[in-house]
Amino acid sequence: MSCATSACATTEDNAGSGGNAASSSDGGLGGASGSGAGSGATAAGGSGGATGGSGGATGGSAGAVGGSAGVGASGGSSGSGATGGSPSGGTGGATSCPSGKGPSMVLVGAQCVDSTEVTNAQYALFVAAKVPPQSVSQTPSVCAWNTTFTPSQGWPATGKDAHPVVYVDWCDAYAFCAWAGKRLCGAVGGGSLPYGDYADVNKSQWLYACSGQGTKKYPYGDVYDGAACNGVDNGAGDAVAVKSLSKCEGGVPGLFDMSGNVWEWEDSCQASAGAKDQCRLRGGSFWFNGSADLLCANGNANDRSASNDIYGFRCCAP
Repeated sequence: MSCATSACATTEDNAGSGGNAASSSDGGLGGASGSGAGSGATAAGGSGGATGGSGGATGGSAGAVGGSAGVGASGGSSGSGATGGSPSGGTGGATSCPSGKGPSMVLVGAQCVDSTEVTNAQYALFVAAKVPPQSVSQTPSVCAWNTTFTPSQGWPATGKDAHPVVYVDWCDAYAFCAWAGKRLCGAVGGGSLPYGDYADVNKSQWLYACSGQGTKKYPYGDVYDGAACNGVDNGAGDAVAVKSLSKCEGGVPGLFDMSGNVWEWEDSCQASAGAKDQCRLRGGSFWFNGSADLLCANGNANDRSASNDIYGFRCCAP
């Protein structure tokens, strides 16, 4: 394949790093104190305290001690204190990733990321659904020019069901992810990623996943391995079926082809005017991309409307 100047943009390299934040909540309050003294020689002691509060994240406080013994010849028994909440507190809800359309998803921190690039077979279901190109729920206004979601060439991709879908532009990728109940990978936590933040692991959802939350330069480690993923040094000379290169796994287990095979569109554009906006592409491809292009922190870019045989995508959530 030849790569025309208008179809391939320059590469920018930078490294990112970062970490995660966590939060917690306190448990409920404990029970009230018991009270009341017995009266006369045979009066009973005061009743015990109320039951302690139910456990929150750190458990409720124990109830207070019981009432004092009655006054007299044989005063009443002392009341019993209340029981505190569970010391371990309640259990928080786990993150649930969307399922049913597109690749299965992998949890990376609190982010859900497609385990592979979207395949031809998965994209064919989207095309068959005949989603209107100008559907408000699927397409932003910057894609008003996009009149079809059918790949611009090589469609249908007969005999390549498990290969990544290519010849899709940014708007096609965005619409598929919305249809699948996901979104095109953008900013950590949701929304579009500012164009200049592509190398910030704390901000780029795609980079956060590829680098194993900022711990690796390549998805499989810090040292480049030309045979691990489908870049120029692998020698395949074309896209291969997703998940077919077992060494191209990472930044977390179960995540494949974040480096090489095809460039992946990212929800990170320089402007919001339309077809000619520059939008980010990540991960490199089989076509003349070596150690620098295949770095997780590398950021390529091209027109929002660009499509060719080295551009594909994957989706994220939330």
